[in-house]
Amino acid sequence: MKRLERKFWLSHNYNLKMIFWFVASDVLALTISGLLAYFLRVLLEGQVQNQATYLQLAWVLLIFPFSFAINGLYPGVGITPVEEMRRLTLTTGTVWIALTALLFLTQSGTLYSRLIFSLFGFFSIITIPLMRFFARRIGLRLGLWGEPVALIGFGSYGKKVLQYLNYNRFYGFIPVLIVDGQKDENEIEFEGKIIQKIDAETLQKDKSMLNRQGIYTVIFVPDETPPTLRKEIGSVDGFGLKHLILITQLGWVDGSAVIPYDMQGILGLGVQRKLLNPTERLLKRVLDLLITLFASIIALPVLLVCALLIRLDSPGPIFYSQKRLGYQGKDIQVWKFRTMNKDADKVLEDYLRENPELHSEWRAAHKIKNDPRITRVGKLLRKTSLDELPQMWNVLVGDMSWVGPRPIVQDEVSHYQESYLMYVQVRPGITGLWQSSGRSSTNYKYRVNLDEYYISHWSIWLDIYILLRTIPSVIKREGAW
Repeated sequence: MKRLERKFWLSHNYNLKMIFWFVASDVLALTISGLLAYFLRVLLEGQVQNQATYLQLAWVLLIFPFSFAINGLYPGVGITPVEEMRRLTLTTGTVWIALTALLFLTQSGTLYSRLIFSLFGFFSIITIPLMRFFARRIGLRLGLWGEPVALIGFGSYGKKVLQYLNYNRFYGFIPVLIVDGQKDENEIEFEGKIIQKIDAETLQKDKSMLNRQGIYTVIFVPDETPPTLRKEIGSVDGFGLKHLILITQLGWVDGSAVIPYDMQGILGLGVQRKLLNPTERLLKRVLDLLITLFASIIALPVLLVCALLIRLDSPGPIFYSQKRLGYQGKDIQVWKFRTMNKDADKVLEDYLRENPELHSEWRAAHKIKNDPRITRVGKLLRKTSLDELPQMWNVLVGDMSWVGPRPIVQDEVSHYQESYLMYVQVRPGITGLWQSSGRSSTNYKYRVNLDEYYISHWSIWLDIYILLRTIPSVIKREGAW
């Protein structure tokens, strides 16, 4: 097991190292925000008076990390990106408002530029999460980020957990040991990584094994653990553990969002589906309209250029509409820029007749690579996702949302099976978890699971996160064809 040991895992202080690493990241982000605000103010309005008074406010930067700590943002292990973004935004905004009120009450506001103070708050909300992203990426390489965990139970759910942790390294839990009921191999290879594996009996005989490896957190799947170990693991002190994370049969993708309720020792789970709540729907609709208002101002010249290129490239209409299933299963016309040649259906029919091996690919996803129907400009529009810009009209009239499940045609209903009843309860989206997770490169079953997850776990913060995550996916052209 020595090959898996890393210096910071063998120390009881790896949490402190992560905390110091992120405090440094946050303070650096705040410093950058202050400098950006200051120099932008100089650029817009000229030299700032009483520069020394701003240096006297440097101690204020420490209030932010203190507030982050109160909100559980250090060391940040086990917090999803959506939840971290929510906490960071609300905490940063609250501290900024409190400082503004303090300056007003102490009559110190006249000493400082209101523009600098406002820009500092705005930049902080952006730079702190961005700097944390890089802190995680660099910290993983340097061994300064991530907590070692043991996975006890390695059936179907245990393997899903392991897959999730390997695909989401920024979550912070790094699996280094698997405890299984089977006495077989001593290590396994998963996604190109070697992970140590022991049987349950070995751990029961040597309860200090986890601590010797620097493991103080266990992810526990009771239904996939032998009964004898299942009973003992409940006594956390026996294994020297600080955290025991219980995995239930709700699953990692298709379980509904839940809130824990403590009923004097009895655990209750409250099921939430916010997106089906009328008030939450209204909030989402307001967000859609606000985004459309600002996006249309930026997108108008892009729309005109795209329309001109389509007209010059090939004969036919500029726009194309297709019947899709919308809210409550009603038909909607989804608008796009035309990216295909005229007589596209006949071209496809002939192409599939000449290449019968592609029939299965077409039936599985209703997409094929090197589609002969697509024009030269159409390929560019699809690669950059600019072909979907006209769908802002669908959002404006209420047929679609900016974020939601992918709009489907009638032939795709069979792929959703019982999930279809949930799917039609919300408006489809221009983007969604599927589009920001590799798009065409993900299989259809996973796509359905992502849609179901989105509906069950919706929040305004999830929408904002997906919108932000879609931007790099589009720039990198992940899965677009």
